[in-house]
Amino acid sequence: MAQLRTYAGGVDGNRSLERGIEILRAFRPGVDTLGNGEIAERTGLPRSTVSRLTRTLVNSGMLDEVRAMRTYRLAASVISIGHAMRTGSPVLNAIGPMMRAESAKRRLNVGLATADRAMMVTWSRSATAPERHCGTSSRVSRSRWS
Repeated sequence: MAQLRTYAGGVDGNRSLERGIEILRAFRPGVDTLGNGEIAERTGLPRSTVSRLTRTLVNSGMLDEVRAMRTYRLAASVISIGHAMRTGSPVLNAIGPMMRAESAKRRLNVGLATADRAMMVTWSRSATAPERHCGTSSRVSRSRWS
């Protein structure tokens, strides 16, 4: 069960926004869709709050509703936000060419990742050696810390 999070906002915080972001973060690789009950379990939010916020996220284009299954999946606009971050990153723009050159020179895979709570998010990778892992081939992938 998810640990119940307390509202971290202060005078300038927005509780609904924070909760909506927690709902988006409930989606993980390997899980295509989630229902309100599963989202409530993963986030620690009340089911009624999840229901209200998933409706708002659908209306704002951040979630797609799968009516036949009574579930939700992340919408394409979420990818757009990640793509904008990735292509606009001064870090990736600066080290991307160096990563590709080092990968080609040494004939090995080079990657860059950053922490996202208890997960790692891969920002970029350059692969010249044969892939030796099982998992997503996405440029932005998450893997659990052991």
